[in-house]
Amino acid sequence: MLCDAQEWEYFAQAGQQRVLKMYTWESTAENYLSLLEQILSSQETHPRAELLPIHPYFRNPESQTDVFLEELGELYFGSNQRVLSTSSL
Repeated sequence: MLCDAQEWEYFAQAGQQRVLKMYTWESTAENYLSLLEQILSSQETHPRAELLPIHPYFRNPESQTDVFLEELGELYFGSNQRVLSTSSL
């Protein structure tokens, strides 16, 4: 692929289209709402801070509290998915 400019262009455009299609505000909101539904339907109770942590950026949106998408993904989906998976056992 690195030696074939046409193939490179094909995969570059396909990747851009996939990002534009998959990572929208709508899909983010749907995933977040789905996670909330799972949490709320869980019979086991957890402290609020454990279930829905709020990153400091959202309390004080300044450059020193900035956050990366990967960090938010782990915060809202990684750790909560572990909580949900252990609560359903």
